[in-house]
Amino acid sequence: MKLKLRLQGQYMLVTFTLAVVMTLTSAAVHLWLASNHSQRLLHELTVQNSKTFRTELSKRAEQISSYLSKSMFDPLYMYNLEEAGYLLEPLLQMDELKSLVVFDSKGHVFHDGDPSLEMLGRDLPFPYDVSAVLSQGQRIHEFSDERLVIIRPIRAEDEIIGGIFIEFSLDKVDRDIANMATLIDSTNDRSQKALYLGVLGAAVLLLSFSALMAAIISRHWSRPLVKLTEQAESIGRGDFKLAQAMSTMKRQDEIGHLTIAVQSMASKLEQRTQKISHLAYHDALTDLPNRTRFIQHLQGTIKSYPATSFSVLFIDLDEFKVINDNYGHDSGDFLLMRLAEKLSTCAREITNDHPLTMISRIGGDEFLMLIPHLKTTEDVDGLLKKIFLAVRSPILMENEELVVGGSIGIARYPQNGKTAEDLIKNADIAMYRAKADGKNTHKVFTPKMLKSVTHRANIERELRRSLADLQQFELWFQPLVCLKTGRIMGAESLVRWRHPVLGIISPANFIPIAEETAMILPLGQWLIERLCFQIQQWMPYFAHDFHVSINISSKQLYRQNLVEMFAFYMEKYHVPARTIRMEITESLLLQDEDEAERTLKEIRASGIEVWLDDFGTGYSSLSYLRRFTVDGIKIDQSFVRDIITDSKDQQLVQAMVAMANNLDLLVVAEGIETKEQANTLSRIGCEIGQGYYFDKPMPVDDFVKKLINESESNIIEFKL
Repeated sequence: MKLKLRLQGQYMLVTFTLAVVMTLTSAAVHLWLASNHSQRLLHELTVQNSKTFRTELSKRAEQISSYLSKSMFDPLYMYNLEEAGYLLEPLLQMDELKSLVVFDSKGHVFHDGDPSLEMLGRDLPFPYDVSAVLSQGQRIHEFSDERLVIIRPIRAEDEIIGGIFIEFSLDKVDRDIANMATLIDSTNDRSQKALYLGVLGAAVLLLSFSALMAAIISRHWSRPLVKLTEQAESIGRGDFKLAQAMSTMKRQDEIGHLTIAVQSMASKLEQRTQKISHLAYHDALTDLPNRTRFIQHLQGTIKSYPATSFSVLFIDLDEFKVINDNYGHDSGDFLLMRLAEKLSTCAREITNDHPLTMISRIGGDEFLMLIPHLKTTEDVDGLLKKIFLAVRSPILMENEELVVGGSIGIARYPQNGKTAEDLIKNADIAMYRAKADGKNTHKVFTPKMLKSVTHRANIERELRRSLADLQQFELWFQPLVCLKTGRIMGAESLVRWRHPVLGIISPANFIPIAEETAMILPLGQWLIERLCFQIQQWMPYFAHDFHVSINISSKQLYRQNLVEMFAFYMEKYHVPARTIRMEITESLLLQDEDEAERTLKEIRASGIEVWLDDFGTGYSSLSYLRRFTVDGIKIDQSFVRDIITDSKDQQLVQAMVAMANNLDLLVVAEGIETKEQANTLSRIGCEIGQGYYFDKPMPVDDFVKKLINESESNIIEFKL
């Protein structure tokens, strides 16, 4: 209202014609200059706003891609889909995010945030060539009219294991820019109208007064636009202080409204930037610092306090997967949040809130702790006692007590590493050693551990690569011999890895790794197919009762449909079920007895015999014979090794054979290395033997030659 009255009063002062002519002439020049200046400022403001919005989006996109390229290395390297899903889930809530894909070194989809994992292993769903990204570490940052695309590699030092594709839609940015441009244009139009009215009102004054008033009015209307332009530039640089200072401008006109709108935009951008920054450095579930923030803190501690001793603890929960499987992921998340609180409280109490202390959740069920001033063994033992007490104490949830254990690895500064990366890596190595030694314990890093872990990592890396060339894996065969006649009754198939560079690799070096990483599933399927193929080649030449056994792992039994798989390959290669025997160990049955019982019944119903391997080494061998229906047992070689000199072993084996005969079970004795052992086993009633006395496991060609040489029939030609 004040603005209208002032302009109306000024307009009424136009009274003198000469003054009007002279004033209008002078005012016209000033109006033209003011209008030109105003238009230029408006254009700069519009352009700057556009740059600001796009620059802000680009910065956020770079920050997110940088965060993901670091945090996704471990999940991709370890093929941990669950951890990858945890990391991607909060980012997928962003309005601007259109697409997010994590891909592996072969250019296949590893994770796109979809819990169903329908795109896992498929070709990339976008038209960009990522070969330069994967081979040279090149980054792609492409801004178009409709979207922003960022592709960058996932790498550690010189090793590139995959990449990240992020696509942001510019629809929201374009709408914000268009709305701001409309508001600026509207404000400028009204400002120009007010300026013209002011000049006309001042026309009644003298030429000098008219010129002075025109200059004052021009300055009065252009200054807020200049301030708004400076504010937009400041926001574009990420400095929001000027926007706060603008709040002192109290105007009731459109310029005031525009100032308030820009301030509101700056406030929202600042809040969003802070939220993204917090998300980039904190775990979404527990709100603890994440791996990136922990590394920054650790690097800062080493740089600022190089003479201060401290320890890095790597904590991994034992059997946490059981909680998720039995109670659900919500319960697992609840346990992690409560455990994070307990560990944080424990760390503060132990260190008396020392500023260098930090606890971080780096993903899944893994935590890192930085604890200063642990100089003696007594200090370490006291700390670990409190941490184990915090980890193992029950957590109550809906009248259920959730209990987990933990394995802890410790790396000391500077003895076990002088960089953040080395300390975390060595603490991780020590933690895995603690797990290998029985879990629920701790280990302090020693240099010997590094050699073992490096060897394991090399085997795992080569094993992953070999999945693209499964021909590297061969089935070798060890004869099963009738102890009375010496006739070869069948064979046990054993996998061997013929690496193109490392040569033959023992199963003991890669089967446990394949089990832990689930790579045993594609490998096991390949071996089942090769077994059926090999039996097909032999069938025309061997006796009706000849058979070949194959060992089945726990993950195959519980995660693969073995019945359908065997049925498919037996039909494909026209192999009868009687020629195949499936061997399982007692420990395999411990994991889920009900599921194991169901699967074994289906296997036997299909015609495939099921044998219990390493019999006698478990805690419940007899109870398994009562619950699970099997066709035979294989006496473990630990009972055969000293059967000549140890009467107890001989009596135990004799009892096993007698029991098996009473239950109508066949018996095979493993690990026979001498003629005396074979004769003793034959004398006490064991019919079939296996061991180095007869032959070591051998490639298929050598096995065929042995059969041809020892066959009683006249085999003239044997083709494979």
